[in-house]
Amino acid sequence: MLHSRACRRALGCALLVPLVFAANGCESAYPLPPTACDDYCHAVSRGCDDDSPAGCVRDCELLTPVAERAACAEQWQARSQCLLALDATAFRCTDDRTLVPAACFEERRALSDCVAPGSGSCFDECVRQAQTCGGDLSECEAGCRGSEPACRSAASDYYGCLQDFPVECRAWLEPDPREPQDIPCYDQALILLACLPKSD
Repeated sequence: MLHSRACRRALGCALLVPLVFAANGCESAYPLPPTACDDYCHAVSRGCDDDSPAGCVRDCELLTPVAERAACAEQWQARSQCLLALDATAFRCTDDRTLVPAACFEERRALSDCVAPGSGSCFDECVRQAQTCGGDLSECEAGCRGSEPACRSAASDYYGCLQDFPVECRAWLEPDPREPQDIPCYDQALILLACLPKSD
């Protein structure tokens, strides 16, 4: 059996699995099925000319536990399929990074709520902030999914309360000059803040 020089040099796979020489390089006789991260990165790596799906997959697998992807496989797949169905022009390149467009809200909310039960209202507020104030929805929704498990009930109450008030566009940690009684959901915010870990 013939083996490609690139395969032997870069992968060493001639010593590991049977290979066939092909026009595009070497491939295993037993290809692995795509993972949830493979599907997601295939869907979103379409904004920058030098987008690297391999780099995206690496980061995805580092940042999302295997157990999470397995427990929420249906929601992961639904989000990836929705994003893949978007036209490539919906993806923009900013600072050499592809921005995932503000779309597929239902699928992304379902995934957030699966990963972090009760975080749906946090995602709803992220959507409102992104639509009203601008910014990257993806960064905000990642924060919702990464919320402290012990604080999810308090977070759900707070962000759920905010849905009844107009969106406020403020910089992170910007002082609020209003009196406490005039700040929407002030009591819920205090409960949430008391629950969050204290920084050193």
